[in-house]
Amino acid sequence: MLLLGPPGVGKTHLAVALGREAIIAGHSVQFVAATAVVAQLAKSYSEGRLEERLAQFAKPKLLIIDELGYLPFEPNAAHLFFQLVSRRYEKGAILLTSNRSIGEWGTVFGDPVVATAILDRLLHHGHVITIRGDSYRLKEKRRSGLLQKPAAAETKSEKKNLSAARTTASRSLATALWMARSLAACFTPETRGVNSSCRPGANSGCRLTDVTRCAMSARETSVLSARSTLVRSGRDLGRHPGNEANVA
Repeated sequence: MLLLGPPGVGKTHLAVALGREAIIAGHSVQFVAATAVVAQLAKSYSEGRLEERLAQFAKPKLLIIDELGYLPFEPNAAHLFFQLVSRRYEKGAILLTSNRSIGEWGTVFGDPVVATAILDRLLHHGHVITIRGDSYRLKEKRRSGLLQKPAAAETKSEKKNLSAARTTASRSLATALWMARSLAACFTPETRGVNSSCRPGANSGCRLTDVTRCAMSARETSVLSARSTLVRSGRDLGRHPGNEANVA
């Protein structure tokens, strides 16, 4: 089993709890830090007692290796660690805690090939639990105001959705303003001839369909007028798609 996550989210706490439950169930458990494992294997290797040390780590039913990846391994450490994992593969359980994601293990061991071989054996029958959240150790500091919680960065998807929402809202507001102006124009002397059923002073008998038709006619008139003005000023609407929409 792999318990992954940032510092302070409870990986070691969970590992100890699981180890305690295994002991209560009658299984042997050994808890050791990753740096201690590597140091002991390297020392035994230099003294010619590597097999003896590997046999010791192979005895417990559950081997808990804590804080893998917090410190870089020595050049030969990846190969020694691989031998340990291979010795326990399908023979004894391993529980690892790490603050590094699986994709970063090549950097942790300094050898992507060996890291892949280690993960291949660990993940074959294993489970990966990723814990997300803020550090429990700093929670009290934040409550007292000594630390500020970092603001969550917007993802590209969130930014895109926010931009689309703003554009839609802007267009809706522009449409509402145009409708208000067009409807108001239906009741002015300048547009009296657009729709005879919508005339000043007679709005009490003016039907909603007549008002809407009048507004649409006013819009077409204003767009044609604006188009003529722009063409006269030397602007070519055909080369600028979207200008007509902006005028409208």
